[in-house]
Amino acid sequence: MSKAHPKRGIQVAIGLFAVGVWMENGVLIFASMIGLGIYLFIWYWGKSVLRDVTYERRLKPRNVMVGEEAELTIQVENRKIWPVLSFNTRDLVTRGLEFSLVELERSHLPKKMILEQKWSLGSFKRLTRRYMVKAEQRGLYSLGPLTIEGSEPLGLFRDKKSFEEQRDRLVVYPKILPLRNQDDDRYRPFGDLGKESWLFSDPTMIRGVRDYQSGDAFNLINWKATARTGSLKVNELESSFEETVALFVNVNVSKEVWQGIDPERLELLVLVAAAIVNHYFVRGLEPEMHINQVGVIRDKAMLTYALESLAVIDGRGNRDFARFLQDDIRKVPLGHTIHVVTAYVDEDLEAVLQKFRDEGRTLRVTCLANGIELGRQRSLSRGIPLTLVDEGVPWNERDEIVLRSV
Repeated sequence: MSKAHPKRGIQVAIGLFAVGVWMENGVLIFASMIGLGIYLFIWYWGKSVLRDVTYERRLKPRNVMVGEEAELTIQVENRKIWPVLSFNTRDLVTRGLEFSLVELERSHLPKKMILEQKWSLGSFKRLTRRYMVKAEQRGLYSLGPLTIEGSEPLGLFRDKKSFEEQRDRLVVYPKILPLRNQDDDRYRPFGDLGKESWLFSDPTMIRGVRDYQSGDAFNLINWKATARTGSLKVNELESSFEETVALFVNVNVSKEVWQGIDPERLELLVLVAAAIVNHYFVRGLEPEMHINQVGVIRDKAMLTYALESLAVIDGRGNRDFARFLQDDIRKVPLGHTIHVVTAYVDEDLEAVLQKFRDEGRTLRVTCLANGIELGRQRSLSRGIPLTLVDEGVPWNERDEIVLRSV
């Protein structure tokens, strides 16, 4: 893009040349030719100022927790003999990112800021700048696209290039808070779940020997101990965790679309879901996640994938959660524990939960306290373990997630 058009300068030079010929003025003719040469040289310099100029952006790491820093390295290089005395680079950046040593400029685009930098490069020179980048709220942050604009020394002609493909992204995971029940039970934050059908005896792990009791399996009898003591003894086995969990997260914080998105409840819901996911992974249970916005996280054993899905939740679920649960729960094998995390339980969702409970599914529900009526709490909790999260403390002032069993 040029500030001056080359044709105008050429026309002026040709006009002066013609006047010089008409006046038989050799000085004017010579001056017009020299001026034309200089003008064309400057025009060509401005036109090709960004040729062989490269821009590289490196972000490491690309996934961080809230408040953690990532290092952004920007390197520009001039790979030609002509110097580039002045050029600017402009990166579009998602609002919310904080950069060390530089302030971002406002953009006319919503939720965007501009990282603008001024550069000067000699022939075959390279410059590198480093910034520390962080965000205080979870989300998917983008850097790019990139625009580069430069000119020749006089500033008459400018060159501008845009690079839509020059994009990087930074995923900021939600904060992981400790999870506990209000009774200070950290091992069972979801309260008393009744029968522990997910505990199985491991025949390879013998904890000790005890007296025989009616109902003990015949293959558990320890014959050596029986012969030594004169009374029937059996092996006592260790128990091993075999629970498999499918976690269903409802990103809609209100039932009706017209009610809008409550940012406070949405962030609290994400914090609760992140704490529950982490709790399962720490126990080695590796849950499969179903979210009615981003789909299914099928790759178990990858906590980072689960946290990345929670990071990008914006509260705009693409499906009604009750219908989503009814459809997707049928994809989950029998024997899995279905754990529902939601901001509300209405009549439709309760009906789906009760239906699958009656079919023999193992269910748990964790709900924000203001999203379920007292009567529905009582009716739902009769057959399904229900835990609530009180909403009195703002999400960004919490240092733990406390569950209250109903």
